[in-house]
Amino acid sequence: MTTSENEKKEKDRQLAEKRLQVGFTAYNDGKLDQATEAFGTPRFVFA
Repeated sequence: MTTSENEKKEKDRQLAEKRLQVGFTAYNDGKLDQATEAFGTPRFVFA
């Protein structure tokens, strides 16, 4: 795996974590539409 591939994976991981946090916050605030959107974004996955 090249450095650029590792950097992309790390960036993707960070974005996924941020999106997950956004989803949890929205859920806890009762904003279920926003939580559904955050959790339902398929490109942000942990691998």
